[in-house]
Amino acid sequence: MLEYRGKREEIEDGGDLVGGGDGTRFFDFTARKSGKATVMLLHCPMGSCHSGTESATPYPSASASGTPSMSPYPTATSTPDDRPAFFVYTVTVR
Repeated sequence: MLEYRGKREEIEDGGDLVGGGDGTRFFDFTARKSGKATVMLLHCPMGSCHSGTESATPYPSASASGTPSMSPYPTATSTPDDRPAFFVYTVTVR
């Protein structure tokens, strides 16, 4: 239903520190047909994400059906912080 086209960034000056600037990251998709899709984006602050097999303790999160499942990262519910987390979006194309 959705085709991923890539990402782009708008970065504001953050001084001389690596990763010190504010900015916005965009993820571009093209709608291919009508329907609903779930898009999960993983927020990974500076080197904090590893594969699920490397995670010592998986965190429960909701699956697409709303039932709990085991995931290496929790589902985010607000503004990103310094911990890895999934942001989950439901996209409806008419």
